Amino acid sequence: MDRLKIALVGAGRRGAGAHLPVIAAMEDVFDLVAICDMDAATAQSLADKHGVRAYTSVRDLVDAEDLDIADVVVPSGAHHALSCFLSQAGVHQLVETPIAMTRPAADLMVRTAREAGVYFEVAENYYRAPIERLKKSVLTSNVIGTRAVGSRDESRGECVYRGQPRDHCVPVARGDRSRARYPSRLRGAIQLRVGRCGNDGGCVLSEELIKARATAHHPP
Repeated sequence: MDRLKIALVGAGRRGAGAHLPVIAAMEDVFDLVAICDMDAATAQSLADKHGVRAYTSVRDLVDAEDLDIADVVVPSGAHHALSCFLSQAGVHQLVETPIAMTRPAADLMVRTAREAGVYFEVAENYYRAPIERLKKSVLTSNVIGTRAVGSRDESRGECVYRGQPRDHCVPVARGDRSRARYPSRLRGAIQLRVGRCGNDGGCVLSEELIKARATAHHPP
């Protein structure tokens, strides 16, 4: 298999300290061809260390390199602009968390990637954890019934549904933080063995959970 040509976009603490070593270690999969950072000295220093080219402009990077993937590790306020530009240039992406600063910006990133036919992933690893995969299995198995889609106002510590605050903001899923689901009101709760997830990615629900159904009230 041909190696995928990848560029690191953003060589700050997380980019240089966490992403770059992994890219370098996966040389059977990735061909690191460039490092791009606003700080020319940083970009050049790391590029020299890895024997690749340095850039300070993503536009120049895309124009000069035949990229398969860009690993975007820049401040989150710039994610949507860079991601949409890369998608329109036909470059697949791994983008650091959070996906974006606002829900509309996140939606724009996803929509632009879909329209351009490129792969887009957020570097969020929590959804791979066994407990998170189990939560997803609970949701997709329809064990807890109908779910409302809302948002959480972290500044006030309350759950908002259709513009109105709701009691008992209880998170039931992570993974896609911009679309977290919350029951608007919780009538009751039970605690039981819900199941297990294996290393192969599969989850098995317990018989107790399959038979039980939590009841949540949602506004019409």
